Amino acid sequence: MSEDPNSKLPPPQPIRLANGNIHFVYRDLAGRFISEARYHEMKMLLTSGRGDLSTPHKLRARLHRHLDESTALQDLKRDLAAHRKAHKRLLLNDADLSGLPLTHLDLHDADLINAKLMETDFTDANLRNSNLRGADLTQAILRRADLTKSDLSSAELRFADLREAKLKDAQLIGTQADRANFSRSDLRSISMSDKTSLRDANLSETLFTHAQLSGVDLSGAQMKAADLRWAKLQKANLSQAKLMDARLDGVDLSGADLRGANLKGAQLRETNLHNTQIDNDTTLDADARRMWNAANLQNPKASGGRGSFKGAILHGAQFAGFDLRRSDFTRADLAQANLHGAQLQEVSLIEANLESADLHNAQLERANLSSAYLGDANLKNANLRDANLTNADLRNAKLQSADLTNANLSRANLIGTHLTPEQLHAVKSLSGAVMSADGTRHK
Repeated sequence: MSEDPNSKLPPPQPIRLANGNIHFVYRDLAGRFISEARYHEMKMLLTSGRGDLSTPHKLRARLHRHLDESTALQDLKRDLAAHRKAHKRLLLNDADLSGLPLTHLDLHDADLINAKLMETDFTDANLRNSNLRGADLTQAILRRADLTKSDLSSAELRFADLREAKLKDAQLIGTQADRANFSRSDLRSISMSDKTSLRDANLSETLFTHAQLSGVDLSGAQMKAADLRWAKLQKANLSQAKLMDARLDGVDLSGADLRGANLKGAQLRETNLHNTQIDNDTTLDADARRMWNAANLQNPKASGGRGSFKGAILHGAQFAGFDLRRSDFTRADLAQANLHGAQLQEVSLIEANLESADLHNAQLERANLSSAYLGDANLKNANLRDANLTNADLRNAKLQSADLTNANLSRANLIGTHLTPEQLHAVKSLSGAVMSADGTRHK
């Protein structure tokens, strides 16, 4: 059957490379650049009378492998060599390399914008600094591929295999990666957006430290033992996510959806849980549940005390009258918290931030406030008998009528506290305490 004159491919166009060699470039019916293998494939389809240029990518991949795979690879490697020699970026925008085996290939700094890469095998390939914006990598194999600082924004990565891949500092803004496998990959400092989707993705043991994941859809994701320390996950969708044994230290989860999520064994030191959503199907260890209660202004009472809020961000928390005896608030942020009349006997507030906190009438007997910051705190009528305030910063704190019997104020900063002679006489130690603005210390 003869070709339709309206469906005739443009002839190959010769160009002279920087090294003086002649190279041919190929275009499809729309004038877009394509590989030589794709050109001959399209020509074969047209001359066969089928004229079907929307052949499914699996069939195209088989045709590549059966007819033109070696030719396509030779062309690509030749282009790579020429561009490397000329110190130019390899331009493969809109190229169709679906199904090709590109394992171990060095494609760093390549432009693959909107490229068709379905089922392409990039195992152990070097794609550092590559531009893959809008590329279709559905079911692509990227195991151990180096995608450091690459741009995969708006790319399709559904069902892709990225196990042990390197994606540090990469961009996945608006990327669709549902059911992709990123297990044991390096995604440190990666950037995603609220248009990025990783639903039901495998992120087990993945490294996410300092990643920007705010608003990302991670619903149903497998994140067992993932390392998310200091990542930003504000308003992220983590419903039904599996976060068992995950490291969430310092993570900002404010406004995140944790309904139905499993956080059993997860580490939550210094984690921001403010306004996170949980439900009866959310699995939290006892300490994690207390931290969530505290961050969301609910009664964090623990049986017999000893609740752990170590490093928790509890800015402005409402704990007035709560029983928090023997709880651990080491390095917690309790600035402007309301602890009026709270039971805080034997509590640990080492290095805690209590700036402008309301502690009047609080019971702080035998509490450890060493190196705590209590600037402008209200401690009127507070019971601080036998409390440890070594190195504490109490500048301008209100201590009127506070009981300081046997309290240790060694090396504390007491500027602006206006302690009475009776209070000063009652303390256990004032050794090295700063008493006035000129830095005068008590001997």
